[in-house]
Amino acid sequence: MPLDVFAMVYQLVVIGLVILFIVSLTMFIKNNKYRHQDKNEQLREMNRKLDRIIELLEDSRRK
Repeated sequence: MPLDVFAMVYQLVVIGLVILFIVSLTMFIKNNKYRHQDKNEQLREMNRKLDRIIELLEDSRRK
């Protein structure tokens, strides 16, 4: 009888670890996706600013 209890506890621990792994992997992928989107937005904003600086420099050269 005690062997059955230990086997059941072992199975519950293994199942819990598998569920924890799946949840962690899902959250990692989701967070990575959001960070990627934020980084793209930052790059777009930086490109806009650089374009504006280039325009101002070109305007100042013409004058």
